[in-house]
Amino acid sequence: MIPPPSTTGEAQPRPVELSGPEIQQLRDASVWARFLGVAGFIVTGVLALGLIGIIVKTRGGFSIGNKGAVMGLGVTGAAATLLWLYGRDVLAFFGRGEPSLTQAFRKLRVFFKLWAIYVVLSTAMDVAALLGKL
Repeated sequence: MIPPPSTTGEAQPRPVELSGPEIQQLRDASVWARFLGVAGFIVTGVLALGLIGIIVKTRGGFSIGNKGAVMGLGVTGAAATLLWLYGRDVLAFFGRGEPSLTQAFRKLRVFFKLWAIYVVLSTAMDVAALLGKL
């Protein structure tokens, strides 16, 4: 069992102290993140409708391009969710305190990792498709 932090002899981390401009920047980032999250949900819905239309038009044919579209659809939906949650947690920071800000930045870090993995996989699929045509 881990002893309480006050008995370990380690200094407690200081709470976050933000200046007025930093607080305003966080509020602005929260608003934009929630806007982009909602816009991402809308884009995901439009992409899903387009993908369904393509699958119906090709009578269920599922090429590597369609697989890439499904992957992009999933990543776009996940990214929109993470951005919206980031914005929500930043706003919660002003009401609940520091743990909410930590959660917000964790979600932002996951967003960037997810997007980097998507870019690498998408590029690899494009290269594989190009090499298959040669």
